[in-house]
Amino acid sequence: MTEDRMVAHRARLLGLLSGIGALTLITSWSPALAEDRITIQYSVRPASEAKQGGINRDFRTDPVFTELSEALKTSEVRSGDVASQPFAAFVKWNDNSISSFPLFLVAAFEKQQVEVDFSHVIVTEDTVTSIVTISCVSRSPASIEDAFDIMSSCGAATRWLRSTDHNFSPLTMKALSSWLIANRFLYVKKNGTIQFSPYGLEPDLIDALKEVADKMDENPNKTKDFLPLKRSDIANTLKDKNEEAVRIAAFVPSLVKDGRLPEAFSANKVALQAFEKLSGGDSSKVIVNVTRDILKNNADYIATLAQQSKVELHM
Repeated sequence: MTEDRMVAHRARLLGLLSGIGALTLITSWSPALAEDRITIQYSVRPASEAKQGGINRDFRTDPVFTELSEALKTSEVRSGDVASQPFAAFVKWNDNSISSFPLFLVAAFEKQQVEVDFSHVIVTEDTVTSIVTISCVSRSPASIEDAFDIMSSCGAATRWLRSTDHNFSPLTMKALSSWLIANRFLYVKKNGTIQFSPYGLEPDLIDALKEVADKMDENPNKTKDFLPLKRSDIANTLKDKNEEAVRIAAFVPSLVKDGRLPEAFSANKVALQAFEKLSGGDSSKVIVNVTRDILKNNADYIATLAQQSKVELHM
């Protein structure tokens, strides 16, 4: 890549990706000197019922939640390659049940503080109705802590109801709707110029939504039976999840600017692979304001920078 083309692409890298978010122009970069660490604030309720907490990453457990407390505690967590993310933040309880939540711990989030609040919610036949009635009222959370409280209660209630063959009952729809609202509150929460949230979508939530979507599609004239869940809300969430890997391209400018060329190349590679799959080979297609040419040019630009600075990339 010639110097003129590098300058032009540097502008395109940030300008054309602006559809994913407002991005600043890279005017210079330098090799990263230290391993990035992300600050996680966490709480555990009730702390007396918890015995272990940490991050499951790369097929191993990193026990970073060393002080299990109902008050917020702070832990410094290593970032990781976006290709293997999201990781799972978790707490294991005394009854050996586990609460977990997906997090994207990418170097670009180094200056962003992430909060995770774990609650041990036990659902039984005697308590499920009261849990849903009190906690699952289809409202937008007032805070991150509130969102986790709703997800803990409504997620646990939904899982219990689905495990007892109440997959489409009115009580299940009420619990699932609140779970969705709370998880989306976090999923779309962005801080700063990176238009990507550190919070993921819970896998069990996605599975439940897919099942309900299929059932709605079987009975298109009976979608009111699934209220307060709406087919459009489910469709938007499943679409966001499907395109998630393409949106990882939003990390590229920040990682390049910070001199994290291997991480930038990996993030762009993930986005490109996802784009190729979703586009069905149509190079003119636009997905979340990204095109195949943008991602291809990104790869060439990063590879040229790496060659000039003698940084090894994993192709």
